[in-house]
Amino acid sequence: MNASALDERTAGFYDDAPVVPVRVAARPDADRRLAVAAVVGLAGALALAHGTGLWLDEAQSVAIARLPVGDLLTALRHDGAPPLYYLLLHGWTRLFGTGDTAVRAMSAVFAAATVPTAMAAARRTFGRATSLAAGLVLATLPFLYRYGTEARMYSLVLLLVAAGWWLAATRRLIPLAVVSGLLLLTHYWGFFLLAPAVVLAAWRRGWALAAALAAGGLLFVPWLPAFAYQAAHTGAPWARPARIDGFDAALSGFSGGAGRVGVLGLLYFALAVLAVRTSGAARRLAWATAVPLALGFAVSAVSGAAFAERYAAIVVVPFAVLVGIGLAHVGTERSTRIVVALMVGGGLLQGAWVVHRQRTQAPELAASIKAVAHPGDRVVFCPDQLGPAVMRLLPAGIVTLAYPAGDRGDIVDWVDYADRNKAASGAAFARRMDAETEGAVLVVASPGYRTFGRSCTVLVEELRRLRPGDQRLVRLDRSSYEHASLWRFRAGARTS
Repeated sequence: MNASALDERTAGFYDDAPVVPVRVAARPDADRRLAVAAVVGLAGALALAHGTGLWLDEAQSVAIARLPVGDLLTALRHDGAPPLYYLLLHGWTRLFGTGDTAVRAMSAVFAAATVPTAMAAARRTFGRATSLAAGLVLATLPFLYRYGTEARMYSLVLLLVAAGWWLAATRRLIPLAVVSGLLLLTHYWGFFLLAPAVVLAAWRRGWALAAALAAGGLLFVPWLPAFAYQAAHTGAPWARPARIDGFDAALSGFSGGAGRVGVLGLLYFALAVLAVRTSGAARRLAWATAVPLALGFAVSAVSGAAFAERYAAIVVVPFAVLVGIGLAHVGTERSTRIVVALMVGGGLLQGAWVVHRQRTQAPELAASIKAVAHPGDRVVFCPDQLGPAVMRLLPAGIVTLAYPAGDRGDIVDWVDYADRNKAASGAAFARRMDAETEGAVLVVASPGYRTFGRSCTVLVEELRRLRPGDQRLVRLDRSSYEHASLWRFRAGARTS
């Protein structure tokens, strides 16, 4: 590869970055090629994800997005998320429908747009060669493919972070304020990215930049009452707070490791460390990646709020650029080619695996229910978190109930969730189903959900006592991200 130097530098946080040799060719048309490759790759990933089914978070997102806007905003108070993604999905589904591929396609559009946007930001800050390297990292990053094929807000977070970086680098302050506000209205972890950015800008006497970043909070003000209610009553009790291994979990998520960092994650980390050794600018970028995560982990640990590796979406773009800087400074041409081959090949293979992995057994469960259900039968979901993914695949005539609330099960209500589950009785719910159901009782259940204890196991055992001779129509498959069994307790078998 031909050596070139950092170019197109602009005044900003990184205006003392040294001009150093890099070994990534800076061809003018390479930007477009990477952008096109990202679009083609994400289109292929969408095709690969076809048939995997929407899991809980996706199905809940679509169920909320389908509501009229007023009802949508009310439902979000019980869900625990800010509104922007759901409002966009509301408009999207009115245009393209609510099929699995259709609702995931919006995320693919955001993910595809992230690559050229992040490259433009990196080019303004570090030069074209680093921009190309960063684009190569992003275009093959398993995280991008996982959340570019999921009906959730995380690819929108990536795009907004990339756009905000470019706007800050080009001093477009009014649009930057708008994008900052939109980020806060997309995911609450955006606060952990923007707060340090405001402090850093002010510390470096970039008062106008700090003001623009902070002004985005004005867009969040109308949402404050809903946010206060969510903070008091929701909090995602389905997962544990952040622990000391949070950085490891985030790195695992970037590399699609499903809880394990793996070889690809170690390669990303090694390249990031190499980048830190190259310049003060790279070190500041490393701080810009680490500090928001550390802040989020600390707040999670203190407040008890849940942490999931996907929340690290707020730093995926700066992390990818940091890895790109390391990639551009590997060493010889031969070693660079080897590292690029490992990163690209490993990223695409791991990306294909995370996209193709069955995310839920909902399609199998729904197909079995439709095959055996008759008028007068009831379908019970235990826990209620299994309801949204299956419900969207069932015909309207099938009666469904979710444990413990006894609602339909199409949307999970997270308000005071742990307390409500603790107060409920699986045995009492089973006796109620037995008394109220003339037909068969079909139970979709899975053990081990947090805050439920043995409630779902007790529910099945009690129905087995009341209606002996049950059949297990679908067995729990732990290779699926969201798994469950399906039991049928036939009509006429009641003992009480």
